[in-house]
Amino acid sequence: MFCEYMCQGGEYTYKNTCLHSCADDGKRNYYLFYYHQTCLEECPANYFSKKNEYYLVGKCVASCAKDEFINNNTCVENCPVDTFVINSSCVNKCPAKFPINCLAEKGEKCNGDGPRPHTLSQKLCVSSCPKNTFIFSNACVKECPISYRVSEQECVSECPKDFPLVQNKTISYKTWIRCYYCLSGWETTTQTDHILECVSECREGTVNFNSTCVYECPYNYRYIENGTCQMNACTKQYMYNDSSNIICTDSCGDEYFIYNNTCVKECPNNVYITNKTCHLDTCKTTYMYNTSSVIICTDDCIKYGFIHDKACATKCPYYVFNGACVLNCPESHALMVNQTRKIHCDYEQKNCNKTVSYTECKNKCPQPLYKHKDLCLDVCPKSHFVFDQTCVAMCPQSHPFHQQMNVKGNKTNSPDGKDQQLLSQDVKYFNVCVVQCTYPRYLLDKATYSCLDTCPNTTRYIHSNVCTTGCPKGKLSNEIKKGTECIDNCPSKKLLFNKTCIQACPQNTYNYNNSKCVFKCPDSQPLGLTSGKWRCIRSCESYELFKNGKCISESDCEEPYFAFENTCVNTCPEGYIWVNGCGKRWSQTETIVTVVTLSIFIILAFWCRVTLKEYFIVLSMIIIKADVYCNMNSDESLVAEYDNQNEDEQPLLIELDEHEET
Repeated sequence: MFCEYMCQGGEYTYKNTCLHSCADDGKRNYYLFYYHQTCLEECPANYFSKKNEYYLVGKCVASCAKDEFINNNTCVENCPVDTFVINSSCVNKCPAKFPINCLAEKGEKCNGDGPRPHTLSQKLCVSSCPKNTFIFSNACVKECPISYRVSEQECVSECPKDFPLVQNKTISYKTWIRCYYCLSGWETTTQTDHILECVSECREGTVNFNSTCVYECPYNYRYIENGTCQMNACTKQYMYNDSSNIICTDSCGDEYFIYNNTCVKECPNNVYITNKTCHLDTCKTTYMYNTSSVIICTDDCIKYGFIHDKACATKCPYYVFNGACVLNCPESHALMVNQTRKIHCDYEQKNCNKTVSYTECKNKCPQPLYKHKDLCLDVCPKSHFVFDQTCVAMCPQSHPFHQQMNVKGNKTNSPDGKDQQLLSQDVKYFNVCVVQCTYPRYLLDKATYSCLDTCPNTTRYIHSNVCTTGCPKGKLSNEIKKGTECIDNCPSKKLLFNKTCIQACPQNTYNYNNSKCVFKCPDSQPLGLTSGKWRCIRSCESYELFKNGKCISESDCEEPYFAFENTCVNTCPEGYIWVNGCGKRWSQTETIVTVVTLSIFIILAFWCRVTLKEYFIVLSMIIIKADVYCNMNSDESLVAEYDNQNEDEQPLLIELDEHEET
């Protein structure tokens, strides 16, 4: 052994000694931990020791692994059995904020299922236990010990004062069972159990007997008052029988009547009923309503029907005025209206009503009824009109026109049986008097002063919302569902033809610019296509020629046809002649005639009068020649014939020249 200034590379320092490894010394019985080329018996602050499972050696680490816990500043795979886990640390006691411990599988949360059998578990510190588990000795358990009750999820030996009653309750929880097809070999199943729960009052349908909630009182405890079984009679005002028990109460429910301080569903027969109380003495109210079994005493007959002979009746054979049945309607309320309304059933059962029909006297017809004589009807009779909520035979001058209106009501018969034939018709509409027809729904027919859906055939034209015999001058006619309207311009997708707007052009006419139909296409679109829909076009495509109403390719224009100004023709058009192609007449033939004529006139200025006479003969022949030349076409036979004619005429010209010399 010798002294060195520092240990060599790869060596570790321990108590001023250089070691090849912190595990070199096999004689010690304590751990050494690696820390920055040194061996330490204890890791420094803010570091945790991580021990080797088989040797007394370890290392200092800044943090433990995710699946490890911290126990006394040492990283461990599991906390000791007598410790608890909070925030991945092992503690001897759970803190005050998380006082309860819950057994769970390592790495899992506290869910009440508990760990699978034969797996590592941990006791987690929690603030409360999961649902359907209970607190016992600061631990979450699935069931309390025998003779214990449950109060606010805690096992107690006795119920507290705030929850003095014991009630049976069914709970369900999960438990682990063997699973041979599962990867883990275990699965959860739901089981049910019964617990005794401490409550402040028994649930509905149960009563208190000796601080325990039961479904039925014992035989000698027949009375139930304030939810508790008792032997003594009721101290409250009323009672009613409920199967084998008698329930004491301060008031009977809406569906009950009171008879001898007992709540009953129905009163006995032949008794009187006042304010839902059955009694044997007669009524002390204004009216009585005699049913088939009892007599109801009341000051108001409206809910039972009508006042008739100082009693309440569900039917009135006459008329109803102010809730009473009268033989005739008074003059101030002479109008009669058929009505319906709901009245109470005989025993005033809850939500029990029936509908009655009657004829009521009114001073005016309610909406939406209309006055006709002394009746109020939902529709006026035929041949009548509605004006100011009254049926009239003729509309007044202020509202001269009548317009049809729909009605939702059914047929209405006369309440007194009069005019039965008139009113029995099932009318679904009526006519109302108006100042003017509602446009565009209705059109005015001045002949009948009617507002109609469509104009009649005799006046089928529509001008300014009025049916007429024809359109005014300058207007176009357009056929619509209501008739033929008179308009200034045709609507889109319609074409003008003979002052009429139509859907498509007639046969042998062309569609010009999708606006009108023409027999001949104009100069702006001179070509008329006859293939498919006839229409006018400016020209065919750049690679096409127009021929006989069709656009064809240039190669299809074959002899005797030839191309001329984007068309395929077999003759030159009017105004053109053939001279190695179609050319304008004025530029060739007429120019020649003019030049020849002027030249001859200059020469004749020096001739004698005899010669002048002969000149006119020659001039007439030249004109004839020019005319023949102008009518020449491309046919070669005509050209040859014309040349022969010229040869025949030349000797005459020569003779004239010789004669002129003499």
